[in-house]
Amino acid sequence: SFIGMELFIYFLKTGMLQNRREFHVEDDTLYLLGVIQFCHEVETYALGRAILLDIKSVYICKIIVHELISCFMLFNFRNGILRKRYDSLKYVLKKMENKIYELSVVLKEEETKSLFSNSPDSQPKRMESSDFEVMAKAMDEQNDQREAVIKSARDVLKNAKRAIYDLHRAKTKSAITQLENCAESCRRIAADAKKVGYPSHELFSGMYGECAEELCEAYLFLNWLQSSKTPEEGGIFISPFSEFKGMIEITAQQYIGGLSDFTGEIGRYGVAQATARNQDEVRRVLDTMMEIQFYLREMRAILPNKTLKKLFAMGKNIEKMKYLLYEQVLLESRKSMKLSEAEILDEKEEQSENA
Repeated sequence: SFIGMELFIYFLKTGMLQNRREFHVEDDTLYLLGVIQFCHEVETYALGRAILLDIKSVYICKIIVHELISCFMLFNFRNGILRKRYDSLKYVLKKMENKIYELSVVLKEEETKSLFSNSPDSQPKRMESSDFEVMAKAMDEQNDQREAVIKSARDVLKNAKRAIYDLHRAKTKSAITQLENCAESCRRIAADAKKVGYPSHELFSGMYGECAEELCEAYLFLNWLQSSKTPEEGGIFISPFSEFKGMIEITAQQYIGGLSDFTGEIGRYGVAQATARNQDEVRRVLDTMMEIQFYLREMRAILPNKTLKKLFAMGKNIEKMKYLLYEQVLLESRKSMKLSEAEILDEKEEQSENA
């Protein structure tokens, strides 16, 4: 909005568009959003001049918006805020063209003839199109870099999922190798992104953020499986955030997301252990889930909606583990009862033989 108003004030003074280099803003996207905002301010101004039957001012407004639309056509916008805002400019131009036509109908021919005697291309340029050519080239390069990051991150995401798959099948060595390669790829992606000036907020909110979260989940699962710690032996082992912070570029939000997904993986592991009648491991899964749920509930006020949904799913998994553990206890009790009955029968047989 600030850039848009600065451009508008400059336009009112000079009838020109202020140069890009006069704005000390590193991100071209912010400047372009300001230019689009400026076009909407010009539309409002043109309506005011139309009320005063000032067709010349409305025509100048139309010319500068037309030139800007031509400059925007140099860009290959991805789906996003710039694409949505840019699409609104054609309606701005259409409204001003309609106003010029309506004014030309009611005004005398002498007042409008000078405006339409020359073609639009012969009108003096009201901006430096070279600024937009430079920005378009830079944004094309950034888009290529983004595509490279997305492709590399997608490969990491796929391999991290494969590592989790291997861990469920006790292929620990294969999983460790894949995870080490994933971590190295993450470090390389983050380093390359910094070199080319890739915005950090885009890096962590995009595909790289997803692969970092998946890698965190996989390592949490691996370390938990390899740990022999249980609540009775000093606490459940959950890899801390600091461990991942020293390994790859990751935010606390991604760690919490990975931690939430990790409970789903140990839930699957718990079902497999219940099938094998391993009551201790089922209990360990339940205790780990409840420990994580407790801390995440303490942070509920600051958790994003995505994580809150996972917290709800975690509650369902906990109930499932409780039910599995209950079944295991019943099965064990039933087995003990059968053993006791067998001992009583043996004792009676022994007594009858002695008699």
